[in-house]
Amino acid sequence: MKMSKVIRALRYCVLLGVLFLFHQSVAQADSAKIGFVVKQPEEPWFQDEWRFAEQAAKEALAKARVGGYAKDMVRSFQSRVGEQGAAFDHFSFSLSGLGICSEPDYVFRSQDVLFIDYGCVVSSYFSDTGTTLAFAKLQPEMSRRHSAMHACVEAGARAMRPGGQSSSVQKTMAQVAREAGLTNSFPHGHGMGLEIRDYPILVPANGLQIRDECIAVESDLPLEEGMVINLEAPLFMPTAGALQVEKTFVVTAQGARELVPQDRAHPFFAG
Repeated sequence: MKMSKVIRALRYCVLLGVLFLFHQSVAQADSAKIGFVVKQPEEPWFQDEWRFAEQAAKEALAKARVGGYAKDMVRSFQSRVGEQGAAFDHFSFSLSGLGICSEPDYVFRSQDVLFIDYGCVVSSYFSDTGTTLAFAKLQPEMSRRHSAMHACVEAGARAMRPGGQSSSVQKTMAQVAREAGLTNSFPHGHGMGLEIRDYPILVPANGLQIRDECIAVESDLPLEEGMVINLEAPLFMPTAGALQVEKTFVVTAQGARELVPQDRAHPFFAG
C-alpha cells in the first residue's frame, strides 16, 4: 500500500514537472526573438563583400556594348568576384521588360533598358543588389519613372527605425510609387545574411507567423539595430524595358545608413 502511494506521488510530481516545462516553453516562444536577423555590419569582411560586388559589377557593366553578348558581361562579373576571394552567386537581367533571366546569348540592342541584379558570397554570407543598365539616354518618361523608383528606395530608408514594423517601410515605398502613378511596381525589402532573402521580409502585413518547434512570432517583424536590409524598387514594362533600383542599408539607433556607397540615382550607361 505504501509503495503504491509513493508511485502515485512520483507520477503526480512528474506530471507537474511536464506541465511546468510546457508552460515555460509557451512563454518563451511568445517572447522569442530570431537572433540571426541582426548581422555584423561593422566587420570589414562583411562590408568587403558588397564592395567586391559593386566593383565587379561596374567593370562588368562597362563591358556591355550594342551588339555584344550578355555572357561576356556575366563572365566578367564572375571572374572579378572570384579574384577578390568571393564566390559568384548570381547575375540576372531582364529581356524587353518581360521578366528576369540569365540568357547568355542575348545580344544587346541600342534601345535596351535593363533590370540588373547581382550578388556574391563571402564567408557564407550573401550580398544582393541591383541597378539599371541603359545603352542610350533615357526618354523623358522613362527617366521620370527611374527617378520615382529611386525616390521609393530613399523614402523607405528614411522610414527605417528600430522598433518600427517591417510593413510600415514597404507601405511608405508603395505610397511613393502610387503618387508617381506607377501602380504596377512592387517596391519592397528583405534582410541579408546567410540567405539571399533573409528575415525580415518587408512586404505588406499579412497576419502570418514564423513558426517552428521553438518559436512562434509575427512575420511582420519589428526592425532592430544592426539589421542589414535591402530595399528595392523594380519596374517591368513589357517591350519598353525594365528598371531596378536596389540598395543595402544598416538599421542604426538614428535610422538607416548605407552599408557601402551605392550610387543608384541614375542608370549605368553602357559604353
